[in-house]
Amino acid sequence: MKKIFLIGLLLMGSVVISKAQGSSDVGKALNIYVSPTFSGGFGGMINGEFEIPMFVDNLTIAPYVGIGIASYGVWVNNNNNPFISGNYVQKPVLLLNAGVVAHYYFDWLIPNMPDKYDVFAKVKTAARLRLGDHNFNNQPYIPAYFSAKVGGRVNFSPSFSLYGAVGYGHSSIDFGLSFKM
Repeated sequence: MKKIFLIGLLLMGSVVISKAQGSSDVGKALNIYVSPTFSGGFGGMINGEFEIPMFVDNLTIAPYVGIGIASYGVWVNNNNNPFISGNYVQKPVLLLNAGVVAHYYFDWLIPNMPDKYDVFAKVKTAARLRLGDHNFNNQPYIPAYFSAKVGGRVNFSPSFSLYGAVGYGHSSIDFGLSFKM
């Protein structure tokens, strides 16, 4: 938790530096998207990010929040004895996430890239609060996670875009809207 706090302080400091040096070509954007989750259970998250341009061209850093629900299947043994029959039950869990996400836009790598499209890679680290029964077959609860994805935007207007990303993380797909400020 201390590491996430320190990363947050460094990112806030970089925002101050970026304002002093002038922002990059990438503008501010609010991304709102859904992320279905299949890693360990079925459910989904509603996520929000507010991208802020940094002092390096094509880089944005964003505070991130997410809320969702997941349903995990758990084998419950009678009397904790694996040789006696038990039940397979679904247990719902509320998930709350908060962290930071960085986007790096690679539009400059593609020759003659139309302004209608944006291509990026993103990494996210977040703290997770899981509310509900979290003793899933005695698996350890890890209150932080990391994800790395590639994605893009289809810009329908200067201020409105379709947003999508795929990759590694709690959810392998992000799909939603982006509003440029």
